[in-house]
Amino acid sequence: MERWEAGEIGCGQLVFELSLRMKRMRPGERLKVVAGSPGAPIDLPAWCRMTGHRLVSAEPPVYVLERKPDRDAGASPGSHGPGPKMPGNGSGSPSKVTRPDPPEQPL
Repeated sequence: MERWEAGEIGCGQLVFELSLRMKRMRPGERLKVVAGSPGAPIDLPAWCRMTGHRLVSAEPPVYVLERKPDRDAGASPGSHGPGPKMPGNGSGSPSKVTRPDPPEQPL
């Protein structure tokens, strides 16, 4: 298991660097993160929920994260696969936006 000593870096830099590290990993691989920043106990679990990676354990300042599976079975490690589905017609494309009819004018 790879270990990353993140030190006291803040939330923005922490999750940015964490994202880069996770992209280089294969699905199912684990990363031990040692993060002493005061926000890490909140930021790391929230980042995992938002990205789909798994928080295996959290015993501040030590966290173990597991890389999520790729969206496509044939995707290579670090690839993103297709983009998210757009709300609307279910086809992955956004629904056509139309304007309401203007109010009728009196004669």
